[in-house]
Amino acid sequence: KERKTVKKLKTKENTDSFALSLREVNIIPGAQLNLNVPEGKTFNLCTHQRPLTPEQSHFYNEQVEEMLKAGIIDQVPPELVKCTAMTVIAQKAHEMNGLSEEELKQRVNDQC
Repeated sequence: KERKTVKKLKTKENTDSFALSLREVNIIPGAQLNLNVPEGKTFNLCTHQRPLTPEQSHFYNEQVEEMLKAGIIDQVPPELVKCTAMTVIAQKAHEMNGLSEEELKQRVNDQC
């Protein structure tokens, strides 16, 4: 019963609490992504999208910096780029930063 209560609390009320920082995401040792791209396949290296607004550019650059610091992505020289795609920015609609770890634990304990 307690497990169900915690799961319900995590997924319903506090979803954003578990995605506040990319640095808190645990990397799975040995995990690999295999795209199964045929040998010799070429992709588009030119994107056709509107330039980012200053606000979008600021937001995007912050996200890229966070992913670099977290080790999720790496910088590469342009000659190693094999494919480009349009940028899709999806910022959270709310301003709330979510609950702290202590607040979340207190809520879980209150429910049990």
